[in-house]
Amino acid sequence: MTNASNRTLADRYAAAKAAEAEAAKLVSALKAEIEATGLDRIEGDDCDVVIDLRERKGSLDEKALLRLITPDELAACRNKATVYTALNIKAKVKGA
Repeated sequence: MTNASNRTLADRYAAAKAAEAEAAKLVSALKAEIEATGLDRIEGDDCDVVIDLRERKGSLDEKALLRLITPDELAACRNKATVYTALNIKAKVKGA
């Protein structure tokens, strides 16, 4: 690659990262607005958004850890599970 094309690639990457950051802000604001409705499903013209709560769990191998420490020591180190809202987009089939 030439220096000129590298500069163009760098500029395109920087522009894409900036657009990604702006899109992330918009997605975050829309998600907050959707969560605030309190609905389980929001129907649109082109897609539906299904809202449900999920629990995020860690990937620690507790059986292996319990061979090294006591159950009480494990309990003292355990973080609480995180509950979060998941939004699933379901595209609608046109003409159906």
